[in-house]
Amino acid sequence: MNLNNLEKILIKHFLEIKSTDLDINCCFFSDMNAVSRQFTNVGFFVNLKKSEKLKIGEFNESYKWGCLGARLNSSIDTGYLFYVENGYLTSIEGYTYAEDWPDSISKIEVYCN
Repeated sequence: MNLNNLEKILIKHFLEIKSTDLDINCCFFSDMNAVSRQFTNVGFFVNLKKSEKLKIGEFNESYKWGCLGARLNSSIDTGYLFYVENGYLTSIEGYTYAEDWPDSISKIEVYCN
């Protein structure tokens, strides 16, 4: 299952913040996929296929990181949790603060909390 535009943007920002030394260009995501994606009324949860491109730490590093947000469609504030297991980014959880998750996304403005 291909990654959607929001997932690609979030991964790019996460990797940049984590200072991974990767060349993130248009081809970077070509072989990167989601294993599963679940939407709820207020967000989503996506599990990522293991990829060396998503290796950001050592084997013993597992944690949740949540300092990235985005304003969707100029009005919906959202937050994200990034799950790292054994040094790999494995999942992303997205959620809104007060509104329903939008049916379509036309604009994404990413920010750090």
